[in-house]
Amino acid sequence: MDRNFGEPSINYKNGKKEKLSMDKNEARSVVQKSNMINGFFYGEGYSIEKPVIIGFSNKSFSKDLKVNGKEIKKYEKNLVVSDINLTFRDKNVIEYPFGYFKAKLNMKNGGYDYREKIFYGTGNYETEIDIDENMDIEQINIKYELDFLKGNTEVAKQYIWNEKDNKWQIGDFRDFIINKKDVPKYLISNKRIKIKFDILEEGVRGEIPKLSVKGSAK
Repeated sequence: MDRNFGEPSINYKNGKKEKLSMDKNEARSVVQKSNMINGFFYGEGYSIEKPVIIGFSNKSFSKDLKVNGKEIKKYEKNLVVSDINLTFRDKNVIEYPFGYFKAKLNMKNGGYDYREKIFYGTGNYETEIDIDENMDIEQINIKYELDFLKGNTEVAKQYIWNEKDNKWQIGDFRDFIINKKDVPKYLISNKRIKIKFDILEEGVRGEIPKLSVKGSAK
């Protein structure tokens, strides 16, 4: 592995090739950070419910190492994750960004690869998103990507729960806006949005729905 550190890499700028070189220690640090972040987000990261701040520390947490009585060099990098209190309120206006409210995915006869964003296995994939903040909601924006067609073949269906009519409403909700007058139509128990996919074929690419919310303080 080390023999590759510091070797030139190719970058394209204005249509021309440029050679980029990186110091061996700098390259090691970049790889180290990347591996740590990937390990965190594909492990404990999915269980995070509220905003956190992530950083790195070079502080040593172990004593100097010795081999055959001689000290050896160490390259330590520590990932630091801490809760953070954010405010999304400006005077009386409150606006939560996409992804703030965490989606819960319920699956039947299948699974989902969060890294590759692929649904594997056919069946129902139901998403629930709770807006667990005390506010008067004026607008909800829903956004996600989904490859529901392959050529002329339908490989996925999309639904949103219609609380007013008490049924699943079929449609295309990849970039869907719920205005204030329609909030009671789609909001369950004054706090929950439900979206469902029927995946009809293996390996459909798509995202778990996310939403942003705008409103005012009660």
